[in-house]
Amino acid sequence: MKTRKMTVTLTSIAALCLLGVGLVSCGNKTSSSSPAASTSTSTTVAEKILTVTAADTKVYVGASITLTVKCSGKNVSDTLAFASSDETKATVTSAGVVTGVAAGSVDITVSATGYTSGKITLTIAATTEDVTFTVTPAFASTSVVTAFEDGKALWIASAAFGTDTAWGYKVLTKNADSTWSITLKDCEFDQTLSYNIYYDDATTFGWRNVNTESVDDAARTYTFVEGTTAVALAATFDVPTTVASVTVKISGFTFVDGTSLLKTTYVGMWDSIDGSSVLLSRNDNSTTDDYTDDYFTYTLSNVGIGTSTLKITPYVALADNSSQLWNSSIENVFYPITADTTEVDITGFTFAAQPVAPTGTLTATFNVTFTNLPSGHGDVQIVNGANWNVMTAVDADAGTYTYTTAASLAEGDVYSLYVYTWATNDYKMYADTSSTLFSFTMGSTNVTITFTGDFSTLIGAIVVA
Repeated sequence: MKTRKMTVTLTSIAALCLLGVGLVSCGNKTSSSSPAASTSTSTTVAEKILTVTAADTKVYVGASITLTVKCSGKNVSDTLAFASSDETKATVTSAGVVTGVAAGSVDITVSATGYTSGKITLTIAATTEDVTFTVTPAFASTSVVTAFEDGKALWIASAAFGTDTAWGYKVLTKNADSTWSITLKDCEFDQTLSYNIYYDDATTFGWRNVNTESVDDAARTYTFVEGTTAVALAATFDVPTTVASVTVKISGFTFVDGTSLLKTTYVGMWDSIDGSSVLLSRNDNSTTDDYTDDYFTYTLSNVGIGTSTLKITPYVALADNSSQLWNSSIENVFYPITADTTEVDITGFTFAAQPVAPTGTLTATFNVTFTNLPSGHGDVQIVNGANWNVMTAVDADAGTYTYTTAASLAEGDVYSLYVYTWATNDYKMYADTSSTLFSFTMGSTNVTITFTGDFSTLIGAIVVA
């Protein structure tokens, strides 16, 4: 019996050899078969198909992944060629490294001589998305305002609209259900937004009435999450009652450059009540004619009670409020107001320097026409060096303004400037896209400047008459 079993097995093997079964290696693409012992031979070659895989079929814009290519589960040693179906969505290198370019879908195909090509479909995902904040306002039980007033609006302020030290702000849009919304563009996933919500005038933002969710005026935060495009927020406001009048007194300041207060130097301030810059009245602090220790005052009306209603930034200027120098060591400081407050004393700080008193007698007059001024903009100013000068509106709707310098220019003086205003952010107008200052040289007589500028491009031109 044993001998007969062995005979059958050897016979089977011989038969297989006669059939000529093919052997295929995905690594070298060669096939082999036993020599035919008869006049008819059959060879079977397995199809060699490339398969493509990736650790993740989602690739973010700007990110890269490396594809893996195999044949029947084995690595392929032959030269591979990769191709992207749309290089505006993703590119691929000869090594199979795919980089996302823009959101969408893309096919990556791999091929090699002697193989059936393989393909993988990838989703290219954006790293940002637009997010809509919808705010439901409410008023605290202690608030003097209990319902939303006409002429008021909600505003959001954040470093995202300005800088870490000078926040910008944007007004929200009122919805039919009395909520307020704003859509923030291109919000980056996993980034944290620091912000505050304010109840303020609809056309002029003045940092008034921050939401009570911002404890001690500290910022609220929100971290953007992929796939979350709508965020509901609550904002509660405790609008205070007001004090009829408060006098601001500024005194006891010094200058970093070591100079004493000049008779030609005055103190001004920007405040959140008026929302503009004003020159303070000069007061003699002694019985002698010693103007070096004079103090300055200004009276505000209807000042709200609270710790974050009156905000002040002082500056120095000449007596006509020209040549403003915003170089104080205190900026945007809140001064608490109570029902008994009649005066706010600001003292013990520094200015960097004083404005230079006039040396010449000539003037330059600017007649200006602007187009595309931003909605809700503040003062339009000519900035000459460290001097900020507010232009006078001839017809604000038509965009026409005028400004005449103090009689302080001399023949040969070079006067350089740019134009500034603010709305939801800073707007600075120059002579070209390289931020070149407008400039002209004074002759022997007064000059008139024709000035045109477009705030959509922030480019202007001047013509000296």
